[in-house]
Amino acid sequence: MRNKTRLLIADANHNYRRLMYDILSREDDIELCGSTSDGFEALAIIGREAPDVVLTDVILRGIDGLELLRRTTEIGRRPCVVFVSGFSSERVVDEAFDLGASYFLAKPCDTSVLLTRIRELAELPQRARRELTGGTPNTATLRIDTMVTDVLCELGLPAHVKGYPYLRRAIRLVILNKDALHGITKVIYPELSRTFSSSPGSIERAIRHAIDICWDRGDINALQHYFGYTISAERGKPTNREFVARIADLLTLRLREAEQSVK
Repeated sequence: MRNKTRLLIADANHNYRRLMYDILSREDDIELCGSTSDGFEALAIIGREAPDVVLTDVILRGIDGLELLRRTTEIGRRPCVVFVSGFSSERVVDEAFDLGASYFLAKPCDTSVLLTRIRELAELPQRARRELTGGTPNTATLRIDTMVTDVLCELGLPAHVKGYPYLRRAIRLVILNKDALHGITKVIYPELSRTFSSSPGSIERAIRHAIDICWDRGDINALQHYFGYTISAERGKPTNREFVARIADLLTLRLREAEQSVK
């Protein structure tokens, strides 16, 4: 029998919290372990109840959702965090993902999509612990995000480029699930589309533009280091799939080497 996913709701809007509590409490595979409008109280509940997933808005009393996410790093068993918020500027979304958020959904969001995201996260921790670092799920996620960010910075891709967060997220998805790469147009782009509230076509074009900038204006030595003989006028630029696959493969190897070194 599948274990229930323990979930905490943190949202300043009383009516929204009550609505989500009523909806989620009817799901057989979800166990609600708290509901609050206060960030400090949410942090206390996380420490006491150890939820698997925290559903939060950016705006909370006490401390906001971003600070709540930041402070969960001090807790031994860090939960996966899903933002559902009407306050979704590009800067806020980027900061949320930098801090390790799993998803950022804009209000109002489709309940079926939210439930799908929660159930996907219920399966992720075991896979992340088994295949990557042996740590808690978001510790693994943060480690991956840091490594991907370091590589993109080394390659010379500016962080302000629109496709930067899409590319970073795509590489993370492939590291966590190699099968995703086989369906980049059917899996990765739609997934990024749901996460960033943009169309799959816009996601694809933004990633293409980011790779073009990286290839044309990035650090040639770093490009040669990561892509080797593929750096040439005759071979042309890598496709979105080729670029994501190459970086994901190299970082997966680094993660496995690091895991072996501590055994």
